[in-house]
Amino acid sequence: MGKRYKNPPIAEAICEFQFELNSPWDLVMPGLVYEQVKRTFPKRHQVKVLDVGVSADPEEVEKQVRTTLERLYTFREREEVLWFLERYPFLVSLLLDAYKEIGNYFPYSQVFLEVITDPEATEDSQLVIFIATNLAPDKADDRLERFDEDWWLDALDRAQGKLCIDMEFR
Repeated sequence: MGKRYKNPPIAEAICEFQFELNSPWDLVMPGLVYEQVKRTFPKRHQVKVLDVGVSADPEEVEKQVRTTLERLYTFREREEVLWFLERYPFLVSLLLDAYKEIGNYFPYSQVFLEVITDPEATEDSQLVIFIATNLAPDKADDRLERFDEDWWLDALDRAQGKLCIDMEFR
C-alpha cells in the first residue's frame, strides 16, 4: 500500500465519461459505475456541459451544431428531426436555450425531440420536446407550469409556432 499523508494533497476527484454518438451504451452504465465506487466517493455532483467549437466552414458549423444537439437530446426519427431543423434553422438556438432551462426544472430527465404532424393537415408539423419524467403527475405538472411562467411563455415567440414542449411519464 502507498504512503499515507497526514494532509492528503487531493481535495477533489472528478470523473468524466464521454461516449461517441453512435457507440453502443445506455444511460444505466454511469449509474452502475457509481454503484461500485459510492462508498469511497459518497458525494456526487452532476454537471451538464455544453461543448461547442467554432469554424468558418458553414458545413462544419452545421455538423457541430447537429452533434451538440444530439448530445443534449435524443432524436426520435433522426432524419426527420434533422430535416425539420434544416427547414427551420431559427429553432437551433431556441433548442440550446430550452435544454438549459428544462434542466433547471427537470434535472436528470432524458429529453427527446420528435417531429409531429397533424394527421388532418399534413403540411402542419411541429417539433416537440418531450421531457421524460418519473415525477408524480401533479408534481410534474406544477414544475411544467413554473417552467412555462418563468421562461417558455417569454420564449414562445421565437418558436414561430414550430416548437412545442410536453412531458411523458416513465
